[in-house]
Amino acid sequence: IIQKVMQGAKSLTNADRSTLWLVDYQNNELWTKIPQADGSWIETRVPMGEGFAGKVAQTAQPVNIPFDLYEHPDSEIAKQTDEKTHYRTCSLLCMPVLSSDGDLLAVTQLVNKRKFGDFGEYDPGDWPVVPDHFKASFNEKDQKDMEIFNNQVGVVLPSIL
Repeated sequence: IIQKVMQGAKSLTNADRSTLWLVDYQNNELWTKIPQADGSWIETRVPMGEGFAGKVAQTAQPVNIPFDLYEHPDSEIAKQTDEKTHYRTCSLLCMPVLSSDGDLLAVTQLVNKRKFGDFGEYDPGDWPVVPDHFKASFNEKDQKDMEIFNNQVGVVLPSIL
């Protein structure tokens, strides 16, 4: 279900990738499961306050970093992750998912706003070159759309966890 939810977020904003980071208050972490090329899933955890998603979890404020994210002073973790995965992060939109009571449930993370057009898929063999279709930024409309989207997720999420 969560994968379908985040597929909707990708479609809504024309993002290349999306992740729903769930809050684990007991361990003061965010966690998610990321699909692998072989069809398996790997669980990933980050401490609250670490990285862009962790900062959103800590402050409950959105973070919208335009192209080129590598020029942002807090991009070191993204650069390190990209070096390991051979994926090039160029833009990012992270937003809190709150319950109807205002409690933080999760953080949505959208990576790489895609330009519209007939572009192929990202080729990890090209890393670290930026493909033309990633030379875009999430805009105010994307952020407003995701705020509405996250409000709906915040209503549904407690019933599926």
